[in-house]
Amino acid sequence: MVAVGSGLAGLGYEIVWTQALVGTLGHEIVSVLGVLAAFFCGMALGAWVLHPQLSRTQRPAAWYAGLEVLIGLWALALAFLLPSAGNWVALRLGPSPAPLAHWLFAFGWPLLCLLPATFAMGATLPALERWMSRLREDGWVVGGVYGANTLGAALGVLLTTFLLAPAIGYAKTAMLMALLNLACAAAALYLGRVVSTPLAESPLRAPAPLHIDRPSPGAAYRRALLFVLFATGLLGIGLEVLVIRVLSQVLENTVFTFALLLLVFLAGTSIGAGLYHRFARGRDFASTAGLLLTLAAVGTLASAGVLLVAPSIYQGIRLAEGLGPEGRFTAEFFLAATVFLLPTLAMGALFSHFSQVLRGPRNGIGAAVAANTLGGALAPLIFGVMLLPWLGAKVTIVLIAIGYLALILPLNSRLPRIAAVPAGAAAVLLLAPLSLRVVTIPSGGELLAHREGVMASVSVVSDRSGHRHLKVNDRFQMGGTSSVYSDRREGHIPLLLHPAPRRALFLGLGAGVTFAAALDHPGLEAEAVELVPEVVELLPYFAEVTGPIESSERLRIQVADARRFVAAARAPYDVVIADLFHPARDGAASLYTREHFRTIRARLTENGLFCQWLPLYQMDRATLTTIVRTFLEAFPNASAWLAHYSIDAPILGLIGSRGKIQLAPHWLADRVQTNSLHQALRHVHLHEPLALPGGFLGRGAALAAFAGPGVINTDDHPVVRFQAPAFAYGKQHRAADLLLEVIDGIAAEPSDVLPRMPEEQAALASERLGAYWSARDRFIVVGTTTRPTRDPRLLLDQVEGSLLAILRTSPDFSPAYRPLLGVAARLRKSEPNLAWDLLQRLERVAPERAEAQNLRRRLFN
Repeated sequence: MVAVGSGLAGLGYEIVWTQALVGTLGHEIVSVLGVLAAFFCGMALGAWVLHPQLSRTQRPAAWYAGLEVLIGLWALALAFLLPSAGNWVALRLGPSPAPLAHWLFAFGWPLLCLLPATFAMGATLPALERWMSRLREDGWVVGGVYGANTLGAALGVLLTTFLLAPAIGYAKTAMLMALLNLACAAAALYLGRVVSTPLAESPLRAPAPLHIDRPSPGAAYRRALLFVLFATGLLGIGLEVLVIRVLSQVLENTVFTFALLLLVFLAGTSIGAGLYHRFARGRDFASTAGLLLTLAAVGTLASAGVLLVAPSIYQGIRLAEGLGPEGRFTAEFFLAATVFLLPTLAMGALFSHFSQVLRGPRNGIGAAVAANTLGGALAPLIFGVMLLPWLGAKVTIVLIAIGYLALILPLNSRLPRIAAVPAGAAAVLLLAPLSLRVVTIPSGGELLAHREGVMASVSVVSDRSGHRHLKVNDRFQMGGTSSVYSDRREGHIPLLLHPAPRRALFLGLGAGVTFAAALDHPGLEAEAVELVPEVVELLPYFAEVTGPIESSERLRIQVADARRFVAAARAPYDVVIADLFHPARDGAASLYTREHFRTIRARLTENGLFCQWLPLYQMDRATLTTIVRTFLEAFPNASAWLAHYSIDAPILGLIGSRGKIQLAPHWLADRVQTNSLHQALRHVHLHEPLALPGGFLGRGAALAAFAGPGVINTDDHPVVRFQAPAFAYGKQHRAADLLLEVIDGIAAEPSDVLPRMPEEQAALASERLGAYWSARDRFIVVGTTTRPTRDPRLLLDQVEGSLLAILRTSPDFSPAYRPLLGVAARLRKSEPNLAWDLLQRLERVAPERAEAQNLRRRLFN
């Protein structure tokens, strides 16, 4: 139980500290790999440096207790150190650090912060093994201790991700882990006194000789074993990295997705170590090593085979009858187990086997742990950064299988016959025209471009209508030519709400359509920050709708983490626009925290504003209200705006500023002083005086009333990170239902957005805007009951009465006016009398508008 508790706390710390450090250093691959490498290198250093002492000590229980106390005390210190150092780290790193400086800082800072704890962690398993080996005459304990410790790590993933962090946050979780460390230390001291036996003197069964030509067989023997342990750590973690990258194109990519993958990986390793401990005693070393390495190769190739059909397996399980809305979660777990179980069983047995033999009759396993951990530390860099983009996932996984087979050669003069099976399978898989690239191409479309990046796979596909779409990991559509109307409005609305923007920052780039709106505003300089480099690389595929955003002197694109960039920015911005971030996607929740919103507020000019767009079609009400409450913590007088009136993909904008946002009396004439901007706004229907204020929903107190009391999303307690996946895994609701809840739940007054003006003029303006809002709300309700059809007559039968009634409420409401004009134009040839009558009815309902009369004259001469 002590070994289980130690492993549980260690993995819990890894999750907590990685979250804290990556949040500060950024989510770029440099930072992620730097944190992981620092964690593993610290452990390797501790295991290596303390190996001589732990191998000789007669008081291993006391050593172990001291290590656990050190881990617990330093963990308590880090609970205060890491949050307070966040801003200093961001400023030191800067918004656009040089690559070498970024790598050094991303590795050096975590290494320095975590070293006291990780150094001690690396020595806990050797100390446990030394202690436990004193209780058995033959010292046969490595597999059992390692299996128990790894089982604890699996439980640490389970408890931290699924229970503790969602309930109490990361800092309190770390404190509980520190208490567990102290409890393990106390248990070790107690058991060390009451359960004590002399160190076993009987030698272990000697392994078969190694065929290595060295002057000193003893030294060569140990070097060969250490190299194999290093290589198996490298190959094992390398396989984990590659499998996770491939499955990110298939699974939901929530925090629970990656927790499940890690849980299965650790559980399989634990079971493998336990099986080795139970059944491998007394077997010949060399033949057993060859068998285990062959099984590891077979398991690796089997994983590749499963990955080839992973999308079909996932969809089949997800849609199976009887699983209910949680089918996605069940499918993720089953697929993870299918991919990882066989190779991880071999991994657990391999470490136990080589460490047990390397230990000998008196040595400890510190050197073995150090070599294996160091290999694991280098794996993400070698396989994830170097080989994956160069060779692709399939070839790289096959190389891992070949690597396992190659490790047999230092132990045997030739490969065992059974190794011919994976060797042949590797050759077939290598030559077969198969790919682990997952790209769903729309019916009638084609794949235009694909980039296998370090962080994600990015592709451009077209549909049968010729529209192009940008996809990241095949799961997330990041804009394209079919969503220009919506994307452009997301750029124009915040920019129009500022009286004279000169500097703007766009967080998230996607296909670049929203960012391209900045080109239409004279005198505006803008920056866009994009996390995935391959997204920027594929921008030319959307040049027809974005224009020269890459070559414009007024626009600049940065490849960086949005949070770190904002925290390190020095010059203030007039407008900051945050793109649509899927809240369930792991990592996105950090862009919805109170700390991030407050940092953005600090980067605004005196009259600056910040707009956070929210995809209502990708969240439930609980997630939405949490984000709204959190936003109000930074911007108490924030306002809510609709990007458009779509019911299929509704988008809500939260806009905050230092003051109250109100439109000037003649805002349209004041802001739109060039024909190019006017034409750009006409294309997205923002060229009319009421079009912009017509999307206003409410501010301040009204938003707070809608959100209600509840938790706030913070860096320490990112409830959105754990809350949002419920939408991804659960039964999907209609996006329109949440939109209707938003409209009904937020009360607005025209005075909230209209400027001060003479009383009589204010009354008329308020009445007109109020009528527009009423028409808007009724229009959205009508949309929820309208069945899509391409037949203009059927469409007219459904909506004519409702839309004419809406126009009687507000003739200004063009979203109801334009569809009827379009239907009339389409009916001109097939039913001209009906088209004529419809246009006449439009003229009578809205006599102040000339569009119907002009269209009637044009259609009928």
